[in-house]
Amino acid sequence: MKTIEERKAILETEIIKQQKKGWRISSKTETNCQLMRDKNRSGCLLVILFLFFIIPGIFYLLLTHGTTTVFLEINENGEIKYS
Repeated sequence: MKTIEERKAILETEIIKQQKKGWRISSKTETNCQLMRDKNRSGCLLVILFLFFIIPGIFYLLLTHGTTTVFLEINENGEIKYS
């Protein structure tokens, strides 16, 4: 079983890794946090859809707007749990 300080250190290390991948902190406690990032749109796919299928291109724009959220938790054993 890990102490609260060890779990905090594991969480901080994992947050730094995820921030390098483009995630940002939405909320945070001692042993868990919520990370968010904007959804990426593929410019090439968008152009192809507009050139060949205008209606699906519009749906692609509408459906890919928003953010992705991940909940990260460090359990008592120091294991990282994503949900």
